[in-house]
Amino acid sequence: MKSARPFVTATVTMSFVILSITGVLMTFHVFPREQTHMLKGIHEWLGYLFIIGAGFHLYFNWSAILGYFKQRHNQLQWLVAGLVCIALSIGAFVFNPDSKRGQGEGRHRAQFENFERHHSSDLPKN
Repeated sequence: MKSARPFVTATVTMSFVILSITGVLMTFHVFPREQTHMLKGIHEWLGYLFIIGAGFHLYFNWSAILGYFKQRHNQLQWLVAGLVCIALSIGAFVFNPDSKRGQGEGRHRAQFENFERHHSSDLPKN
């Protein structure tokens, strides 16, 4: 099982890099809508791979991770990093342009209606 360590490290690293790139591209709407849908699929599937790889990484390095957390200065760094991540998550939720004044709900409703319009011919007729 130890021989899997380099593969797990490479998988986690590469999926992190691609997740970062696709996330930034989607955030700044670099591609047209049709291509963004494909990008979203890549982002989601590599997210699953990243989670699985991270789980194996934790398994292989559990004793080192526990030792790392026992050092006082590392505990403070993790606490600060956790607080920054929580603050950014709350900020992204509160200041999300789609969540203001029901705009997000309207956008999703329009996407659903567009889907219905394009796929209504696929439904069985009564």
